[in-house]
Amino acid sequence: MGGKFAVWIFLALGSIQSQARGDDSFRCGSHWVELGESSASVEHACGPPREIHRTAGRVQNGDGTSMFIEYETWTYDLGPVTFSRLLVFSDGVLTSITTGEYGR
Repeated sequence: MGGKFAVWIFLALGSIQSQARGDDSFRCGSHWVELGESSASVEHACGPPREIHRTAGRVQNGDGTSMFIEYETWTYDLGPVTFSRLLVFSDGVLTSITTGEYGR
């Protein structure tokens, strides 16, 4: 009984720590993925995502000019009892981490 209780406490504290970091990072194994990382760095730490959606568009600059930016949204499925994570890369740099639906 004591061993199961200790495991439960450990998991609960890990969940609290994960929630405290917010959606500017998430854990892949022993690595925290954070905003500003490259797509290559994230794939090295987490492996390939379940899905990749690619889009592109023009963004207006403050001086009236525009630039073309490519976006990728990567979906990491963390299992049926955990929410998936959606990572958005802008020109290969991680710019957003959001929580999706429950995984499969």
